[in-house]
Amino acid sequence: MGIGVFPDEVLVDGLYPRYRMLVTADVGSRFDCTPAHPGPDDTASAVELVEALAPADCAASYRYFSLRVDGGDPQVAALTAAFTARFADENERLPAALRTNDIGFEVIPTVTADERRRVQRSLDPAVTALQLFGAAAAGSTLVVALLGAVRVARRDEHDARVWRDLGATRALRTAGIALPLGVASVAGLAGALGAGWLASGVGPVASARSVDPAGRLGLSAVVALGVLGGSAVVLAVGVMLASRAASSPAASASSPSPSGATSRLSRSVARSASPPLTLGVRAAVAGAGARALLAGSVAAVSVVLATVVFSASLGGLVSHSERFGWPYDLAAMMNYGYGGTTDQAAIATTLDRPEVQRWGLASVSNALSINGQTLPTVAGRSGFDAMRLPVVEGELPVADDEIALGAKTAESLGLGVGDRALVKTAYGEREATVRGLVVLPPIGPFLADRASLGTGALLSTPFLDEILLQAEREAGQEPGTLSGGVAGFVAVDLRPGVNPERFLAAISEQLSTWDGTGTRPFVYTEPVRPATIANVAAMRDVPVALAALLALTMAIGLVLAIAVATRARRRELASLRALGCISRQLRATVRWQALTVVGFGLAFGIPIGIALGRVAYRAFATGLGVLPDPLIPLGWLATLVAATIGTGLLASAGPGHSASRVAAGEALRHE
Repeated sequence: MGIGVFPDEVLVDGLYPRYRMLVTADVGSRFDCTPAHPGPDDTASAVELVEALAPADCAASYRYFSLRVDGGDPQVAALTAAFTARFADENERLPAALRTNDIGFEVIPTVTADERRRVQRSLDPAVTALQLFGAAAAGSTLVVALLGAVRVARRDEHDARVWRDLGATRALRTAGIALPLGVASVAGLAGALGAGWLASGVGPVASARSVDPAGRLGLSAVVALGVLGGSAVVLAVGVMLASRAASSPAASASSPSPSGATSRLSRSVARSASPPLTLGVRAAVAGAGARALLAGSVAAVSVVLATVVFSASLGGLVSHSERFGWPYDLAAMMNYGYGGTTDQAAIATTLDRPEVQRWGLASVSNALSINGQTLPTVAGRSGFDAMRLPVVEGELPVADDEIALGAKTAESLGLGVGDRALVKTAYGEREATVRGLVVLPPIGPFLADRASLGTGALLSTPFLDEILLQAEREAGQEPGTLSGGVAGFVAVDLRPGVNPERFLAAISEQLSTWDGTGTRPFVYTEPVRPATIANVAAMRDVPVALAALLALTMAIGLVLAIAVATRARRRELASLRALGCISRQLRATVRWQALTVVGFGLAFGIPIGIALGRVAYRAFATGLGVLPDPLIPLGWLATLVAATIGTGLLASAGPGHSASRVAAGEALRHE
């Protein structure tokens, strides 16, 4: 009858299959069944009882209830605690065979407020990345616009001098230069608004497409007004300053001369034996307009390279699964993450093969709390501590009183490496020291909050062993009664060169023995991405496209700026032609001017761009809770250098040709 969106489809990951459909009660009743629960005196085995509770022809294994709570979100915790207590009472009425294997009723709460935060948390990195690239694009575009305004204003200095001689005041001269630039700026902002409105039709990115698949044209009034208003202020200030400088009587009273570092550069080149080189470098570094062009070149290279560094680092995070907490070649989830019937002996028998380098078990839960805050948890079992997770700070926990936290969880709890905390689990509580901040694998029970980037707690194997041993002593059970049933996650490292798909095919028939009920586990030969990484990966092409568009914009800006700068030298080039310079020398002069501009941009823009890209990615990665490990793409760096030099040569081609054809008498007739 229709196609809709289920509540959890925005939180995309690959841990559990999501094949869903919504049916009416009439349709569902044909397949639904609720068998009678056994009494406490039932002597059947656990396997027989499980088969009776979940017969093959019964489609109902979970019951879902949607509740609106009086008092809203603040009362949810109390209601959940009441349900948990009631379920605990019901579990006491189950047969001993089920209780011994930790099989019973369990509350799996899904709190709307928590889900809203999880969705926001999963989308925030993608939104932040887009905002960073948008800010870089806006900043670089403004730099190009202001650079053009400065060069145009400098070009109008001769007209301003004529106006001054005719009696025009400085205010009138400034207005005469600023008015055309202001009109051009307004037209540019209007065009940007239209382009932004059209581009909005591309639609939402990442998992937001699940709830809003059809792109609609529209802009946020707050964002549009903020961007346009800020840009208008920057352009207005820049245009007025450039126009006022160009209208100053001193602006054309004397020929511009280089100063500072550019003066030393000019003097060193002047000692060379090449007049075109000397004249080209001097033209590139002399005067306020030239310095603005050099600054624009540095800004262009810096912004583009910073964008490339950030994009490469983002791609490295998405492409290297160990960075987002999945350092395994193959993994399996038992009983939807709830453990209880895991057969460790069968797992050991299956994985006792030469292709396996190491393997380990882990327990996952969402019932642990630290200092009163409930957290998704991963706890080491047999061999799991050797499956080393990425460490952001400190070390992995190894002792029976040590734990590790996700970076964002530690921040929300106000804990750091070395701090002590009270850890409460379903089996008891224990004081622990925070040994480190780690990136946990994105695993957890079905339909429950899961560990992820920066979120959750990691318990060492000795820590959980001590908790379970204490619980067994208090319940009068034999040691090892509980420990055998809490593992629900199997992680496998294969030897180098072993194909995970082929290995899985080789052990496929034995997988059903891993669970005491004969249920086949979910097996993963590809990394399971948390929702955050899935969202970043879904929009990773957007930064690349923005970086390419940004580079193209910067290149066009430099070409136009160099063309305007060459036009401003028209009289100088005519004088050189009158003094005997041939066409080849004039073209070489313009070429050296352009290469000096782009060379200056590379010399200063490369270190600045790398630094900006690293800082931006470090801040981004720290916000995610992963190890801030920025990449410097040497291949892209070489491409950027070559493209920048090529842009300089391209920018000089047209103006150089025009300069070689200039007629000295025509250009100097007003001198």
